[in-house]
Amino acid sequence: MDVEPAGFQLDGPDPAQWDGFAWSAGLVDEVTDALAARTGRRAVVGWYVRMDPQITAVYGRADHAVHAFPGLVATRRARGDYFGLHVHPVRRAIDTTDTIGTTDAIDTTAWVHDYADPDLVVRATEHAADAFGAALGAPPRRHRCGIGAMAEPMMATLDRLGIDVDLSMERSRGDLSEVHSGVDASPVVGRTADCTGAPRAAYRPRVGEFAPPGDAGTPGRAAPDGARRRVAVIPLTTTTWRRRPRRPGPLVRRALGRRPGAQVMFPNQPWPSPRRFWDLALAEADRMDRPYLSFAIRTDHPDSVPSRRAAAVLRALPDHPIAGRLDLVDPLDVVDDLVGPT
Repeated sequence: MDVEPAGFQLDGPDPAQWDGFAWSAGLVDEVTDALAARTGRRAVVGWYVRMDPQITAVYGRADHAVHAFPGLVATRRARGDYFGLHVHPVRRAIDTTDTIGTTDAIDTTAWVHDYADPDLVVRATEHAADAFGAALGAPPRRHRCGIGAMAEPMMATLDRLGIDVDLSMERSRGDLSEVHSGVDASPVVGRTADCTGAPRAAYRPRVGEFAPPGDAGTPGRAAPDGARRRVAVIPLTTTTWRRRPRRPGPLVRRALGRRPGAQVMFPNQPWPSPRRFWDLALAEADRMDRPYLSFAIRTDHPDSVPSRRAAAVLRALPDHPIAGRLDLVDPLDVVDDLVGPT
């Protein structure tokens, strides 16, 4: 769960922007209690808290989510849940021409995601990591970056900061022009990396190559001893399922042997049905040599369409056959098994 305010265009510290945190915690407890009743296993969930410079600028402190909701944090810990770091490199678009070389229509008072400046991404990550350690009593060991926008400078920073697992990898093209929340959007400055060919299985990246080419079950190319980073990348779960096309073009391409690309399985996106979501997840797990599932959900406003979609998917889990095979655990406990020998 990505713990963050309901939108990106934040004008001031409105407490209602965080209503999704408490609502998401209640939803998670409902679902995990039902899972425990069915399986007899205690489920634990990760809460990845935004503590980047935008949070500091709007709320006066990077650790606002921890400071303002101590009861929620204490309850998460009492239930055995764990915390990780979540970072969006967001800044005010005071001058768009200095970073993107254009005067396209971007409101200069808006908050934008800036991936044109690698130093900003690094500074935002370091800022958040410092706040996390001070607020939660230990440095972060788990990390998720916003919109899956990993880059080599950030991966090197995570390695240097002692992050053990990163759960950001999305097989995306890096051509987003906007980042959408449940209530608004933020323009994207610059381009993120094209990760469409990255592995779909957990791996430790080579130094200088955070997203090596890989197939569905191969964690990248072989690397010399000592050339891999200590941080492990656990990609978000994907599926090659696609809605039936309205035009024959994709069918022709498949007939010619071109397989559809993998799409990330976000629970808050439209799916044929909640049960179909878990059917696809089970098929993906069965395909893997070292099976796991990893999903990301924002703590969006409870009344938003994405939140309602995600809630329907999660509530369908305890009654699906996959529930008997799932063991919701801390990634730190299984990362070596998922990566395997390198």
